[in-house]
Amino acid sequence: MDSTYVAALALSVGITYATRIGGLLLGAREIPPYVDRVLGYVPLGAFTAIVVLGLTDAGGQLSARIAAMVAAGLIAWRLSILWMALVVGFVVFTALRLMLGS
Repeated sequence: MDSTYVAALALSVGITYATRIGGLLLGAREIPPYVDRVLGYVPLGAFTAIVVLGLTDAGGQLSARIAAMVAAGLIAWRLSILWMALVVGFVVFTALRLMLGS
């Protein structure tokens, strides 16, 4: 194994466990309101990063990905049913990929 790989793995494991232990050490302490507000944006930021990465690395499937994203977004917005939005997005993407041959 490469020493760079081992160092990166050790660093990743260390950071992961440090954040987990930090959360456990907080125990029943109350989180300050400003920290709680900031943490509320974490899921949105993570989701945005995933979507942007998917669109920038489309590999010839950009139109299918955008159509699937729009369809899933409309279902999520109008019906607020996450599983249905995911299924619709997958179905639209797969159907367009098969039709477009990409």
